[in-house]
Amino acid sequence: MKKIITYGTFDVIHEGHLNLLRKAKSLGDYLVVGLSSDKFNDLKGKKSYQSFDKRKKVLESIKYVDLVISEDNWEQKESDIKKYNINTFVMGSDWKGKFDKLKKYCNIVYLPRTKGISSTKVKKNIFSMFLNKIEITINENTHMFKESFIKLTSLFYIPFFYIFSYVIKKRKGIYVFGSMDGKKISGNSKAMLEFYKKSKTRKCFYMTRNRKLVNNNIIKINSLKNILLLLRAEYIFTDSSASSVSGSLALLGNFKIVRLWHGDTIKKLNFDSKVYTKSIGKLGAFLLKKEYKNNILIPTSSENNKNIMNSCFLGKCAKVTGLPRNDIFFDNKKNIILTKIENYLSLKKYKKIFLYAPTWRDSNNILKPFSKELLKKINNYMKNNSYILLISGHIQTEDIEFDEMSNIKKFKSDYIEIQELLLVCDVLITDYSSIFIDFLLTDKPIVFYSYDLDNYLKKDRELYFNYKDIIINESLVINQYDLFDTIKNIDSFKNNKKYKEEYKKIKNFFHKYQKGGYCEKVNNFLN
Repeated sequence: MKKIITYGTFDVIHEGHLNLLRKAKSLGDYLVVGLSSDKFNDLKGKKSYQSFDKRKKVLESIKYVDLVISEDNWEQKESDIKKYNINTFVMGSDWKGKFDKLKKYCNIVYLPRTKGISSTKVKKNIFSMFLNKIEITINENTHMFKESFIKLTSLFYIPFFYIFSYVIKKRKGIYVFGSMDGKKISGNSKAMLEFYKKSKTRKCFYMTRNRKLVNNNIIKINSLKNILLLLRAEYIFTDSSASSVSGSLALLGNFKIVRLWHGDTIKKLNFDSKVYTKSIGKLGAFLLKKEYKNNILIPTSSENNKNIMNSCFLGKCAKVTGLPRNDIFFDNKKNIILTKIENYLSLKKYKKIFLYAPTWRDSNNILKPFSKELLKKINNYMKNNSYILLISGHIQTEDIEFDEMSNIKKFKSDYIEIQELLLVCDVLITDYSSIFIDFLLTDKPIVFYSYDLDNYLKKDRELYFNYKDIIINESLVINQYDLFDTIKNIDSFKNNKKYKEEYKKIKNFFHKYQKGGYCEKVNNFLN
């Protein structure tokens, strides 16, 4: 075996370093790198940005490097050559002639430096870019400075990840997960994480921005471990964009992304939405188009949504598997989940649980779903029948005091997932939210309360379908008075033949698979 050795500080790794390491490795079979220790750098009068341990971890991740040792003084090169049976000593051409005395022990090669790049120049460029991008004045507040710095850092990550994604070796079985921009473990990402945690051949890591959650397998975004895991990961699972797993605006390069997304949809998304493409600008559109090329799988529940996802994500990797989070409706442990939620929300005393879960509205809609008088009416009905109405999500009722309502409660909790809430509720009331698509799998009643349909289509979002073609029209209500009547007569749907036919039709339209096993189907596409 022919062994090569080289030395350096290797602080801010750049293209020049990679070229030198690649050329050095090509001269033999085994490359040893002597990395200047922090104490040795002090002796040389140099100050490295990264500590020795961090620099060592990065070097060990580079596929050309076989061994990293500590360089503690100028004289140890001779002993290293003897200790490791070195055949060739390699340095950059700026050291030419300075190590010729070692020729009696091995071959000496001075490799040409990559023109126009050095660690010093990279640091100066970063600092210069920092000053150019952020116009700081004495009177600017700290928050504005922080926001600008974060944006600049996010841009810096893009070329970094791009270069190193091709350099650092991927490791089979390392799976990285993220959701909700790193704020919360939830949804399809959480479901897939729980599925793979049962495997002995996979190492699963969840990325977060919440320091309180960090442990051995929950990693802080922007940490060194976060960066190295992303570069080594076999697959990256995210419910949205790069921000769920990293500090980068986009993950460009050699990555395999499973784009779990938030779920199936009826509203126009991403590049199918004019409002969205306008909001992200030309740079955002360019970066996302590049990142979407790394998508290898987008799970969907039907052929209809498969075509939608392929369109809005500009690819052909959407597959019909069912959504991982919907396995909860068929899980053997669902009774345990039901008990947890019922105890947490004190729901056991109620005979029937109604959930109102509307969609987000982009515009400042002046129309309100409920008047105070109607809510009092509904509350009395709920109270007299031992029912409860939970209100979740985005609702324009800030002027209503829900504390006055004994049997109507606004629901918001980081402890309970919306999917868990769907499991426990008996009736869903919604509008244009795709939540109803998931709830169809329960076969429980759905009321479509579309009090502002024309206004929503005009000022908020376009739909992929004609709204009335993809809902149960027998349970469609468009005003408050009809809503109250429908709530009172909800049990009548059990014997409504037309309602049951429409329900079955819509369920078949949105779900190819209706008996669970969705995580397993996603896994089958990957392995």
